[in-house]
Amino acid sequence: MAKYLIIKNIEILKANANPTWYLVGPPALTAFHGFIQALLLTLVNEDINETKNIIQHEGFAVVHHDIQMLGSMNKFGNLFLPNKISSSHAYDKSDYVKEKVVLSSQPSATCNLLIDLIIELPKEINEINKSKIKEFLYKSKIAGGKINVANKDVEPQIFTAENYSEILRYIKNGFYIVDRSDLLKSKTEKTSLNMLLDKTKRLKERKEKEDSWIVPNCVGYLCLTEFTNEFSSRNGYEVAYAEPVVTITQYCSVKSMKKIPFWEWESEVKINNKKLFLLKEKKNESN
Repeated sequence: MAKYLIIKNIEILKANANPTWYLVGPPALTAFHGFIQALLLTLVNEDINETKNIIQHEGFAVVHHDIQMLGSMNKFGNLFLPNKISSSHAYDKSDYVKEKVVLSSQPSATCNLLIDLIIELPKEINEINKSKIKEFLYKSKIAGGKINVANKDVEPQIFTAENYSEILRYIKNGFYIVDRSDLLKSKTEKTSLNMLLDKTKRLKERKEKEDSWIVPNCVGYLCLTEFTNEFSSRNGYEVAYAEPVVTITQYCSVKSMKKIPFWEWESEVKINNKKLFLLKEKKNESN
């Protein structure tokens, strides 16, 4: 049985580029986690719209190749202006726009991106059905973006591997998304928010060039309320209000890494009596 599933050349169109409400950047890592969980349920013939079973991956890695933010920069080059999405909603001048009447939805950042996924498979997956995976890709989305399966020049490719050396046969370039939460730990009196803002300043304004390609990302959720039954909840699951958990990640060249940075899901970690659902990079694991 294969230990790893590799899906190369995943081109995602108009993905959500707001990993949280106050960030603009690549899609949240939690979006990849949700996509993978749905894929694993499909491989064991579970209907993701009906099942209450949860099949958890043992870890996943994202290999970034390219991203195109859909919008433009202002004339000073320091503010990203997302494209307006046309719709049938009319807004007046009291809204965010200066025009009297426009036909546009509220601005939300989107992007096109090209990635590879490496998934460490759980024991529940006994067989890899490539045709079923391709069918899943045809109808699935990642971070709200459609997977482009019509572009024959960038068509998703599916491979399996037993170990790290086999993975390297297929993953030869690109950038891993690596956990750099260590940069938020300081002996100074700075808050985590101040350190995050400091580490994500534009490179030309900073001296530590070794900390380049630093990007904040959403890696989980902190519950603000207790879980309760709601009439509109999916499949009868209990739900709770939550806020996104943000950390710092770094884009590191595949060729510079000695091991694959796998992200694993930790559920119901308690912080100050609040439940935390979190993606963390695996530690002390030999690939």
